[in-house]
Amino acid sequence: MNRSYDFYFDQFDGSQSQAVNCGPTVTTMAVKWADSTFAGKPVDARNLIPEGGGWWFTSDIQNYLSRNGIKSNIDTLADVGALVKNSIDNNNLVILCLDMFSVSYNGVQFEHVQKFYQTNGPGWGHFFLVKGYKQTTTNFFLEIYDPYSDGQYYS
Repeated sequence: MNRSYDFYFDQFDGSQSQAVNCGPTVTTMAVKWADSTFAGKPVDARNLIPEGGGWWFTSDIQNYLSRNGIKSNIDTLADVGALVKNSIDNNNLVILCLDMFSVSYNGVQFEHVQKFYQTNGPGWGHFFLVKGYKQTTTNFFLEIYDPYSDGQYYS
């Protein structure tokens, strides 16, 4: 799902907690997607819910969404395909948290699948925003906004 305005934020914004700011960043994207007039930045979310400069938790995401008038629910990933399809088909975004060490690296820039950066070990928890999906006869792909871009993007 797209909007006629930009709602992507990069977590590498020069702020003190940028390396672990995926939670505040995807949550800010979700609020901006829901409200084009929202002027908050990820650093504002971090300042409101500091978590000692560490990782945000799912409860922090729900808290920030609620403070900004956005309803949310937590679900399991028992059937991620059905969860994503139902949410996206009903004009809702999905925020997922995965161990990105389990997602394969793909350095082939024009393919736009998997992840475009290296991770160095398990326990690399990361929030990202699912804004669409593509179902083929053999695969199910998520269309995501990953805040961990550090200025990188597909050409």
